[in-house]
Amino acid sequence: FSVGLANEAQNNVETDFDDDVIYEGEYKGGKFIFPAPKMTRVSSEYGSRTPPHGGIDLAAPGGSPILACADGIVVVAEYHYSWGNHVRINHGGNMYTLYAHASKLLVKKGDKVKAGQQIAKIGTTGSSTGNHLHLEVWKGYGTKYRVNPRPYIFGN
Repeated sequence: FSVGLANEAQNNVETDFDDDVIYEGEYKGGKFIFPAPKMTRVSSEYGSRTPPHGGIDLAAPGGSPILACADGIVVVAEYHYSWGNHVRINHGGNMYTLYAHASKLLVKKGDKVKAGQQIAKIGTTGSSTGNHLHLEVWKGYGTKYRVNPRPYIFGN
């Protein structure tokens, strides 16, 4: 099956920073914990499509675990018209991750999370055509700071 987000909805999404949620730790670099241990395939790469896709889509069975890539604090855990149920985590050092299309969120804003902790369940909420995790990595807060997640989760 084909998995993806609506082009306009996924691109050009600006976000506001919640300064009331601060993470004291700091991401020190290196490979992340893989966020979708039941992944069956990469269904869409970063930069693919027109306009460019802002993350990587990891197809996996509905209800399977979504894990935090690194230690951090949850800055957003809510529904968005495009991302559906999604979580954004501040890992410190100006590094953020976004996990979209979850069937269920298991964390809330302000929760401290550890690398490998389950934060949600794979789903197809929002603008989605099948069960998957849409993962974004931001080097700064907001969609204009997106970078390719592949090196962080696969190491290549």
